[in-house]
Formats: sequence, structure tokens, C-alpha cells
Amino acid sequence: MHVNDIHGLANKVLKYTYTSGDSVVLTIEPASLSFAWFGGQLDGTRIEGLNYICKETREAQFLINWHNKNANSFVTLLIDLEEKKVYGSAIVEYLSDNPFEIFDEANITQLSELK
Repeated sequence: MHVNDIHGLANKVLKYTYTSGDSVVLTIEPASLSFAWFGGQLDGTRIEGLNYICKETREAQFLINWHNKNANSFVTLLIDLEEKKVYGSAIVEYLSDNPFEIFDEANITQLSELK
């Protein structure tokens, strides 16, 4: 299933902070995304060039997911630009001895266009 027609998240950079205090900078290009994680178990993690699927669920709200096979992680986000919220669910390092889950919400602190 590939739903990535031009959508309202294409060419956007979002910075958001989870309730744990961890922050993410997510860069969404039309064909791939990248992110940098600051804080918590994933502090310092930077990944580029991930394929993703995105669907607008209503105006200014998007469901997006990606499977990072190299890191054995699967992420789903519900991004609500109107409410400035991100709701995230992930299974991280699922083939390791210490896999963990993320199920949290975040506030979008910055939203900009990709230059």
C-alpha cells in the first residue's frame, strides 16, 4: 500500500516534545523522511532516507508510518497540525534482547517548510 501522493506534510520539518521530555526533529520530504532524537533511550539517534506511508485523515491531520528494517523498529504517528499534537506508537529494536515500546503524545513546538 502506497498512499504518498502529494500531501500536506510533504516538505515540512516538525519539532515535537513528548511528555517524557524527549524531543524529535522530523523532516518529511515527498518520498522519504529523516529524524533526529534528543533525550531518553534513543538520544542521539539520527536516521535518514526512510520510506514512509502517509494519509490525510481529515484536514490538517495525518497518519504516517515507517518500518526501519535496519534498526528493527516500526513507528506510527498521528500528526495533528491544527491541535499542534503528535500521537506516537512504536516498537523499537524488536529483534534485540531489549526491545521497547513507545506510546506517548507530544506537543509540536516548531513547524517549518523544508528549504
